[in-house]
Amino acid sequence: MPSLMTSLFGMALIAASPTTELKYDGTLSRLDRSGDSIQVKQFDLRCYVTGDDNGRSSIVFLTTEDGGDAIAWPERIGRVNCQFDPPQQGGDAIQVLYNHDDRPHLLSLPCPVFEHRAQLAADAAWDTDAVRYTVAGSQDVDGRTCWEVEAASTGRGGTSRFVVDPETGIIQSGSRRLSMGQGVSFELAWRLDTTRELPPEEAERTAAAAENLLTLRSSLERENAGDDPALSPSQLQTAAAALGDLQQHAAETSFARLATVIARDVQAQQQRAESVSELSAKFVGQPAPDFALVGLDGKAISDEARQGKTLVLHFWEYQDEPLEEPYGQIGYLDFLMNRHPAEKLQVYGVAVDRQLRDPATAPQAARSAKRLKAFMNLGYDIAADRDGKLLKAFGDPTQFDAELPLWVVIAPDGKIVHYRTGFYDVDREVGLAEIDAIVSELGRP
Repeated sequence: MPSLMTSLFGMALIAASPTTELKYDGTLSRLDRSGDSIQVKQFDLRCYVTGDDNGRSSIVFLTTEDGGDAIAWPERIGRVNCQFDPPQQGGDAIQVLYNHDDRPHLLSLPCPVFEHRAQLAADAAWDTDAVRYTVAGSQDVDGRTCWEVEAASTGRGGTSRFVVDPETGIIQSGSRRLSMGQGVSFELAWRLDTTRELPPEEAERTAAAAENLLTLRSSLERENAGDDPALSPSQLQTAAAALGDLQQHAAETSFARLATVIARDVQAQQQRAESVSELSAKFVGQPAPDFALVGLDGKAISDEARQGKTLVLHFWEYQDEPLEEPYGQIGYLDFLMNRHPAEKLQVYGVAVDRQLRDPATAPQAARSAKRLKAFMNLGYDIAADRDGKLLKAFGDPTQFDAELPLWVVIAPDGKIVHYRTGFYDVDREVGLAEIDAIVSELGRP
């Protein structure tokens, strides 16, 4: 640890203190039963700290992840606020992403400024609402005595250990054991690599870039979406409008790479949205292609049940593992079906799990869809697209990397009146309000 740390923070983040950059190196390692570890991920965490003479600090963070798995760009930057007296912390979560067994896991990192600095002493122990803290020992870090702290969650957060400088409250290093999937053990570790006071001009540029990015993030109003990079049409429009200022302010700062990532992602999502829009225009207003439905049991589903009715097709994977919100919005689809008379509306799920196309894996995929249907207590039938031809007949938006589900509404006269990929905004009273309004209009005499 550079000796600059002491001079920078010797007065505990006093007013008019400079902006200080903390750079952490992090790893995620998989632990086998013998205790050996295999590194599966690396990441960097940069934090820009400013403070005042009342023991309050503001930390802007930026995560950069190596490899294919990375948290969505709006969640790579955020702000955490911390104060020492009384101990308090709040703001955005610092997280990285790891996919284990095809399931995304968001892994949390602590704020680099430890708000309970005043509690640090030999053998000290104290409780908060969610964590039990224990000072387990001390450690010499570049000639300074730092405290080893154990933080045990009273919930399911597990236990973390980290080393804290008592003068500054800055965490020097830390680790956390966690499990994923069927009890597979991992260790998340981080270490402070460098500390640097930014020159005034660089600090000003960094602050301007950070504020632009944080303003954009806030305006997107994303909730718990760190593993989902997809933006809604309105979010995409907001991001596209901000790109010019974003790249200008980020130039010659550590945020320049992120600004480039955002520009490329926005361009790709705009192109994807345009392609899906063209696909929708191709189908809406045209007669639906001829198709037959085959159930998960391999038996044909009679088309008599859909004659003279509005038909909603919901193309999705229909797997019971991994099962994560919003569950393909199938619960709301079931609610939609129950809101309308059976003689007016017929709903079918269409399972497009690629495992259905392989005779060796098709039985397991069909069982997975059946378990999902039972778990969610779905009242509508699920068909199996065993050769992929049914999705292809309706354009297959995944060819443009668009995310399922695909929703197709077919009027009683056999024409397609609605075609959309992705998720709907949900109305608490109506559920899928947009599609509900279409079905209601078609059901009127």
